[in-house]
Amino acid sequence: MKNCIINFISVSPETKEILKKLAVKGQTYDDILRELIKIATIKKLGERWNEILENDEFISFEELIELMKREKDIISFHKNKLK
Repeated sequence: MKNCIINFISVSPETKEILKKLAVKGQTYDDILRELIKIATIKKLGERWNEILENDEFISFEELIELMKREKDIISFHKNKLK
């Protein structure tokens, strides 16, 4: 966290106590919050993955390539219009 701007966030006394209990010796509040964000992100990705599995939202590799080609064509078209 060297050379960074310090910001303050308000938390309730209860939240501050929970953060203290989650801390490992030497961990800052920033460290704890970053770890919690990482865990929440992984959980969210896991939920999305489960949703994909449950709903059979898979596409074939060939379909993915085709979508990427179309996206590239759309981007190229818009770039050319801006010139």
